[in-house]
Formats: sequence, C-alpha cells, structure tokens
Amino acid sequence: SGSKYVGEYKDNKRQGQGTFTWGKDSEWAGDKYVGEFKDDKKHGQGTYTFADGTKESGYFMNEEYVPTICENMGLKKGSDPFGQCVVELIKQIRDDD
Repeated sequence: SGSKYVGEYKDNKRQGQGTFTWGKDSEWAGDKYVGEFKDDKKHGQGTYTFADGTKESGYFMNEEYVPTICENMGLKKGSDPFGQCVVELIKQIRDDD
C-alpha cells in the first residue's frame, strides 16, 4: 500500500514515538501522523496532518482525536462541559503511561 512507519516498536506493535505516513493505495493517502503510539494505535500527544494540509494537534485516545470524542458525546466546543471532557480524557491518557 506504500504506507510507512518509522519509530519505536514493542511486541511487534507501534509503541512510543513514531511517524506513520499513509501510502497512495490507502483510503487516507497522503495523510501523516507524528506522535505517540500505544498498542499499534495513535494514543497520546501528536499531530495528524491531512493530505490537504489541515492539522489536528493535541491528544489522541485509541486512534481518535480527543476533541472529536467530546463532540461525539454531544458536547459543544467552548462550553465548560466540553473543556472538562477534554481535560479528563487527557488525564486518562497520561495515567495510561
């Protein structure tokens, strides 16, 4: 598929710091993630850059961008509950380490 990972491994899984670039045959062709991995998933602090140049920088939990998780819970960006959700998820990610 032309996808490439450069970084740390543990038990044959992406673990720790690394860079994953999706290849031309992938559904996410041209996208790139630089950051922390856990059990082969984006998990921790990182930056996901889409092929069009837009970025999501911050924390990821089990592949998903933390603010997106909170939005999917029905919380509105900028609200106190949204902010509390983001802080709590980041705390959980850090406690995982």
